[in-house]
Amino acid sequence: MGRISTEAKQFRFKPLANVEELEALFGGVLATGSKNWSSGGVIASGAEESSTHSTSMPSETSISLEEDEDLPRNTNDEAEGSKKKQKKGKKEQTQEEMNRIVNVLENFEGPSVKKCMKILKRLLTYEDPLYYVAINAFCKKKEYREVWMEMESDEERMGWIQSLRK
Repeated sequence: MGRISTEAKQFRFKPLANVEELEALFGGVLATGSKNWSSGGVIASGAEESSTHSTSMPSETSISLEEDEDLPRNTNDEAEGSKKKQKKGKKEQTQEEMNRIVNVLENFEGPSVKKCMKILKRLLTYEDPLYYVAINAFCKKKEYREVWMEMESDEERMGWIQSLRK
């Protein structure tokens, strides 16, 4: 028979939970053709040689399992590979989101931008290019905001802003 799917292990000793729904959907369907198989069935000696044949009962629907050459083939390995990529992608996406959250939290710890801006507005107006240099610094790192708030004089702060411009 081939290899056993790891996803099917859960059904080895436990029956399907939705038997009624499956019977309603597939109750009257039979698989026919040389590729059909059932758990209790025996492969007939001429099954491989015969073409599609129908032994359906009047109330049942017949589905041929012959391979259609026009349709692209999808192997189990390809499907499993894409599932692994999806899982890996989700893990990477979650990690990226966590990194962004941590970055935001790190940047907003310490003195707030609002407190820093209050002092900056006292020193400079929005018309001064140094005003925007200071704002960029406040938004980049919490350490810049901490340094700004710890400075004892406005002259010290102005010198610091000018040094950022270089």
